Amino acid sequence: MLVEYNIDTVVLAFEHTDHAEFFGALDAYFEHGVDAKVHRDHADQVLTAGSDVGTLVDVDVETWDIQDYVLKRGFDVAFSVVGLVLLSPVILGVAVAIKLDDGGSVLYKQERTAVFGETFDVFKFRSMVENAEEGTGAKISDEDEGGVDPRVTRVGRVLRRTHLDEIP
Repeated sequence: MLVEYNIDTVVLAFEHTDHAEFFGALDAYFEHGVDAKVHRDHADQVLTAGSDVGTLVDVDVETWDIQDYVLKRGFDVAFSVVGLVLLSPVILGVAVAIKLDDGGSVLYKQERTAVFGETFDVFKFRSMVENAEEGTGAKISDEDEGGVDPRVTRVGRVLRRTHLDEIP
């Protein structure tokens, strides 16, 4: 829409506070060279409710320089390595338990949709029988509604209760 209508400036006002949506929108505007404005009285809150536009101020989105990227990447890698080392006994134990339970694959991959329709893959420890959605298609587990889902394995029940299936 930004490109289609050749928009050069947008006014940001969200009815509900949603930081992910706000910063996702800012990112998209920045990528397309679109200026963003917010109401002066709400510039510190960023997200506002109401329809009175009033005085607007610019929202500056500064690009990161190479030092910011290097520092962020260094932190991410260091944090990940420490996390992997500390969680490796748990990861190994869960993987062995899944294999011993039914011999199927350890990980489950699912495509998720992010802001603006972008997709990414999520990996989790498998908590259901292998290919559980082949016969039924994608559906919410009966366990999410307090019932018992026959597709969930014995180990899977423990993983879901403890949220260990989320580690990967």
